[in-house]
Amino acid sequence: MRMWAAVLASVFGCLTVTARAADPVTIRLGWTIMPGELAPVIFTKRDLARHLDQTYRFEAVRIAASPQMIQGLAANEIDIAAFAFSSFPIAVINAGMTDLRVIVGEIADGVPGHYTDEFKIRNDSGIDRVEDLKGRILGSTGFGAASDIALRAMLVRHKMDPVHDATIIEVAYSNMTAMLVDKKIDIAATVPPYSFDPRVLSLSHTLFTGKDAMGPTQKTFWAARQGFIEKNRAALVDFLEDDIRATRWYLDPANHQAAIANIVQGWASVARGGRSLDQVRAGIAAFRSIGARNGLPYYLMLLAESEAAVTDIANQSGYHHVSFFNSTFKKRFGMTPGEWRRQARKNPMPGGDARSQPA
Repeated sequence: MRMWAAVLASVFGCLTVTARAADPVTIRLGWTIMPGELAPVIFTKRDLARHLDQTYRFEAVRIAASPQMIQGLAANEIDIAAFAFSSFPIAVINAGMTDLRVIVGEIADGVPGHYTDEFKIRNDSGIDRVEDLKGRILGSTGFGAASDIALRAMLVRHKMDPVHDATIIEVAYSNMTAMLVDKKIDIAATVPPYSFDPRVLSLSHTLFTGKDAMGPTQKTFWAARQGFIEKNRAALVDFLEDDIRATRWYLDPANHQAAIANIVQGWASVARGGRSLDQVRAGIAAFRSIGARNGLPYYLMLLAESEAAVTDIANQSGYHHVSFFNSTFKKRFGMTPGEWRRQARKNPMPGGDARSQPA
């Protein structure tokens, strides 16, 4: 569940302030996972973003997990970080970012009647209770991330030492499904959309949830450094006004189908390479038109238009094993997916006329 707080009065003052006429301020927001975070598609419906390109420009920057937001801020790669409750104090205490200010509440976990993170195990794992995780390999999205803390807290509650009684490894959310299905990990921390993957639902079940481990939590929130806030106060107010308006549109049940369509279309395609959303959408539309005429599969668009790993693309395309995806791809197109991707950056349709290739 996404819970959007009002802008802190002590930080921003009166919300009626508008940005003075000037060059738009670029606001770079770090994000990790959709649809819990809507940053990559938040302004797809441009009429809701009344101040976009007027007082501010917007960039959504992909960050692997909330602890890495610290490096993003330190390296000046982002202006607003989506921190977890666990990574924010690390930024303040360990990284010395005492000028950080929380500006927006983002995701609340374990709220009654709403979604909570799921920790899934395979049906054939032989695990029936938390204690059975002893000696097992556990998947965590990132050391110090919110779900990582929930996993470790659950182990401690059941008299287990997270360091010595189990092996916790870092696995990106996008790779959790494949790792669990391939029996490389024994438990996977899952969030939407991966927790609803048909393969996961058919082969696994939930051992415990984030709520079971820690109760309701303010899982993530946005924070920015005081200097950036003071310098760009008016533009930030405009940005947050647009963001709240757009978020309400996404959460309105009347817009459900359109919202899902935007998320599906934007999941692997937006906020990369400096291209605008309009440019990305035009590229997707052109590719789909070509694909429809030539019988080309959708995963070619993902290879050409996204920076997703080949393993992720294989998973999204229904292949349980990336090796099978690679061999099938090479048989059809005469090259590996990686080779095709490199050529796709130079030529629209590498690999010749796919219509003559075997399926």
